Amino acid sequence: MNQNTIPMTELDLNTSQLHFIVTTLDEEDRPKIESHLLRLSKEDRYLRFFAALGDSQVKHYASTINLQKGKAFGVITLPERKLVALAHISEIEKSDSRIIAEMGISVDADVRVQGLGRRLMDRAVTYCQTHGINTLFMSCLRENKVMQKLAKDFDLRIVLDAGEAMAELDLDPLDKMKAMPKEMLYQQISLFDKAFKHNQMLIDAVLMLQ
Repeated sequence: MNQNTIPMTELDLNTSQLHFIVTTLDEEDRPKIESHLLRLSKEDRYLRFFAALGDSQVKHYASTINLQKGKAFGVITLPERKLVALAHISEIEKSDSRIIAEMGISVDADVRVQGLGRRLMDRAVTYCQTHGINTLFMSCLRENKVMQKLAKDFDLRIVLDAGEAMAELDLDPLDKMKAMPKEMLYQQISLFDKAFKHNQMLIDAVLMLQ
């Protein structure tokens, strides 16, 4: 193997998930983000946003979510290119030695129990490790056992307070070097995905002219 080649095993994938890809989301993906969030049931919206948001409120959130200062990652299906899971990281506090970010995750109901939340969590933690964010936390309701289990799987410290649970992960600066190869691979996958998407858009435009 070429020494510059990063093995796919860095991402701990299995062949049953090859039709899912984790990619970075940008402004072009905002309609997909809105569609994904609108598919969440009332109960799922309550667990994700701490309120059973109506469609108009979900659309407002999707239109205002910061895709530049924060980072959004999604799981898309191939070849349909449907966004079925979303993770968003937003910086909320910064000091001389501490950068704290908050993360939220949502997954379409029909693709759950396939490890997609875990893949998004791994993507988010890797991003934080390689971009100077040393504390990552998630807020979730006490009854959201799925998110609490996911947090524990990644060694996040769970703090229960009334009806809310806070999951916090302190990231060691030494982890940056260990995480960098994985971050590079994630970036390569996203670049490939964007190039494929734009080429497909070009092909579609040419076919429409015929």
